[in-house]
Amino acid sequence: MGDILNIAAKNTRTMSKTELTAAPELQLPPRYQIRTVLKDTPGTCVYRVFDVSDKRDEAIKILRHELSDPQQTLRFKAEFTTLVSLDHPSIIKVFDFGLLQNCFPYFTMEYFAGKRISEYFDGQNWDELYDVILQIASALHHIHHLGIIHLDLKPSNVLVSEKAVAKIMDFGLAIESHSLFDRKIRGTLQYMAPEVLKQDRVDSRADLYALGMTLYETVTGALPGYGKAPIDVIRMHLDEDVRPPSAINPRVPPELERIIMRLLEKDPRDRYPSAAALLLEVAEAAGKTAPTGALLLGRGELFAAPLIGRRTEVNQLGAMIDEAHAGRGTGVIIAGNEGMGKKRIVRDATLRAQLDGARVFCGRCPVNRKTIYAPFFEIFHQLVTAVNPDADVSEEIRRILRPVTVATPEPPTSGNQGDKYRLYNRIVQSMQDIYGYINANGDTAGTPLIIVIEDLQWADPSTSELFSFLIGEAKHNKLLVIGTLTLENSSEAAMEGTTSGLVFWEQKAKEGGFPLIRVDALSEPLVREHIQSLLGEHNVTDEFVRWMLWESAGSPLNIRRIIDYLINHDHLQWSPMGWSVDVEHLRLLRIPSGAASILLEKVDSLQPAQRAMLEVAATSGEVSELDLLTKISDLTPEETYQTVRQLIRSNLLDEFL
Repeated sequence: MGDILNIAAKNTRTMSKTELTAAPELQLPPRYQIRTVLKDTPGTCVYRVFDVSDKRDEAIKILRHELSDPQQTLRFKAEFTTLVSLDHPSIIKVFDFGLLQNCFPYFTMEYFAGKRISEYFDGQNWDELYDVILQIASALHHIHHLGIIHLDLKPSNVLVSEKAVAKIMDFGLAIESHSLFDRKIRGTLQYMAPEVLKQDRVDSRADLYALGMTLYETVTGALPGYGKAPIDVIRMHLDEDVRPPSAINPRVPPELERIIMRLLEKDPRDRYPSAAALLLEVAEAAGKTAPTGALLLGRGELFAAPLIGRRTEVNQLGAMIDEAHAGRGTGVIIAGNEGMGKKRIVRDATLRAQLDGARVFCGRCPVNRKTIYAPFFEIFHQLVTAVNPDADVSEEIRRILRPVTVATPEPPTSGNQGDKYRLYNRIVQSMQDIYGYINANGDTAGTPLIIVIEDLQWADPSTSELFSFLIGEAKHNKLLVIGTLTLENSSEAAMEGTTSGLVFWEQKAKEGGFPLIRVDALSEPLVREHIQSLLGEHNVTDEFVRWMLWESAGSPLNIRRIIDYLINHDHLQWSPMGWSVDVEHLRLLRIPSGAASILLEKVDSLQPAQRAMLEVAATSGEVSELDLLTKISDLTPEETYQTVRQLIRSNLLDEFL
């Protein structure tokens, strides 16, 4: 669960000494003669060089991190691979990839002598600006057509030459549209789309929002968030209306203002559905002829759907957060079948709380149930590193618990209630002390602490008991404890009497006096809205909606899986006129065993190396690091990276590892 205060802080902090670890004086290959430094950051450096062999000016980008950091290196190489796959006059071209001193990766690219678009525009030549926007829209259409999202569009990454030739630069943060975020914010805060800040699945429309901010700055000389604190910039992106550009620069043409304001819509569904659609509208506004033919045919894109039909649950959590702010804390469990949106509900509600200064710390119960108190140790790690990023967390945890363990050498048992509750009290008190220290010197003093424990269905008995104890302690504190509980299905969950069952947790909620909120399946109208959001159109037949409701059981996750299945098997086809489905054929189509069979079919089609990697990822835990998967699988880091990317493209891995 991301902490938006930490996200804001990262946009203002300076780099630590470890982050500033730079490459030593590097000797470039003899063919490259350095002319000047173009860009110098803690992660990379970019030089303008003259390539003696090819007799041309080029730019060389060097990764400062050595090969001992395989993830950085592979991401760097992925940027090069991404650029190689692109062929468009308005996208920077790359040439060669290599290593300096066998340690520092680099690649060369064309040198483009241009200005930032915001510096290039003179405030008068609107026809020329339209031409530049058309080039950018065409380039975005090209990368989106290939399933790539740039994620860092801003004036410094959109350069324009003296001859009004525009090029998009720097694909270091680009991702494939198939992949989910790994809960890390990518991009530059001033230009981030609201859905990026929410850390949900994103699609190409996030680039359109960033382009809107870039054009806003270009035509006005300012940004809506200019001069604001990072947390206020986040509020602006999420909630505040943006002043029309003409309120700052009255000379902005009405047609261009309308385009910019549509690009800046908070809800992606209200923006242009594609860069191709933007291109057509810009051409019309400029009185020009838009490119025709294959360029604009594009492809059908499966969009990211917002959180649909869960406003009541979000508001319930919001009211509890307000109560915790007033010192009347409590706890709550959000329960429902897989894919019903439980975690998104929690994320949406807690994001708003963070904007008011609350802090959110999250732990997850491990599936093997072998490590007691695992989510609480994870939260301790987050709390301690929030105070001191360089702290030895294990030693800090031992120091916190030492008074209890010294007094009681043996682990607390059910027959040793006094020792057990002394341990619980020590844990709760330490959490509050650390949180108080975090807020002592800030302007968020008095804001609530929110603890989130995910996947209570995997909680061991000790974790379950500590969870309930913590809720009891929250009653008279500024503390809200939230748990998420995934049910296999309602009938099975109701029959279980273990710590994974609904009956168990309903009883815990009753005894502790806190609510358990059920997240139910989507109704037929909400299924319709979800399909419309995914396909980006409103022309969805009643027959298709009813069929989808039956096959998906009203699960948002299953709806996406099934639509993906229909597209891959040509049951759902896209043309320039939109999506079409043969409803008569669908009446005869039944997906055996429901949405689960979709995943099994994908697994059956995997290559041996991909299947082996999926098994490794499944056994290593919910979240796995690339180096861990590499060690377990006996593959090279690059082979691991490429195999994981293939699994992501198949939607068999939901998070980028």
